Amino acid sequence: MAEEYKALHGDLDPEFKQELQVWYNKNKGQSIQEDFVNRLISNVVSGGNKSKF
Repeated sequence: MAEEYKALHGDLDPEFKQELQVWYNKNKGQSIQEDFVNRLISNVVSGGNKSKF
């Protein structure tokens, strides 16, 4: 989300930061947790990844 915005606008302006905070407060980090779990599951299913976080 932030990377896409930066690619289009060059930087994160105060309006974007406000929108991101409102989204996060409503979402309670659920999307981040789901993404993390999906990455872990993918890593386990694929037999692991030798690269470090």
